[in-house]
Amino acid sequence: ARRRRRTPADGVTAAVTRMEPSAARILERASARLDLLHANVSAADPERALRRGWSVTHAADGRLLRSAADVVAGDELVTRLVDGSVRSVALDGDTDGGTAADGEEGSGRG
Repeated sequence: ARRRRRTPADGVTAAVTRMEPSAARILERASARLDLLHANVSAADPERALRRGWSVTHAADGRLLRSAADVVAGDELVTRLVDGSVRSVALDGDTDGGTAADGEEGSGRG
């Protein structure tokens, strides 16, 4: 029997055949990583937090407020909620974490 002479195309075909399983694994891993990154980004989406009942409050000049210490009496605040925003004026800033239930106005005590 006569042997067929190998051509450069035969070598390329053989190389591709050997690489296909590796390429498939690389793509599967990349796809899984992309899915994980997408899930992380989605979890950090502020809109999602708003839908869960959270709000985001800014000063009137647009600065994000992260602490009660950032607020003084008379500051205009803009609080963003899931369905819009509310403008308000701060009566004071409380950095001890107190709430109305601590005996302030609205606690039910006279």
